[in-house]
Amino acid sequence: MKKLIFSSLFWISCFQLNAQINLNVGDSVQIIVPANIFITPSKITVARNEVYDIKVYGEWVDAGFPATDANGFPPNKAFLMLGRILKRMPLENYMMLCASINKSHHFSIGTGIKKKMRKTGLLNLYPNDAKGFFENNEGEMQVIIKRVE
Repeated sequence: MKKLIFSSLFWISCFQLNAQINLNVGDSVQIIVPANIFITPSKITVARNEVYDIKVYGEWVDAGFPATDANGFPPNKAFLMLGRILKRMPLENYMMLCASINKSHHFSIGTGIKKKMRKTGLLNLYPNDAKGFFENNEGEMQVIIKRVE
């Protein structure tokens, strides 16, 4: 399994090199997604109709709320209900692990999903939190992405 651990040095290297990863069937990568980062580029290029098995492990915290896994937590307070419009996926839980392809086609992952891609492009990962409120998040998720078809 290839491992991609995102430190700030690695981020600089990837962006300078514009590195991209194309997974063959059976290949997998591990990516660390920090809770306090708006978007984590995976550098994985997915193609329409490819199928990926994505498993997620870890725990993260949003402000003073209890720690949660990648399924996140529902908006159980009035201000959270109002803040839903600030999330990229308003109907999904706060802090649910989500993804986008080319920063436009969004889908939820949670603690795991087997997903047939509907678009071709770069896969990005993120915690589903309100825009502008990432600095108070802590923790990270270990995401294992395996191409199965």
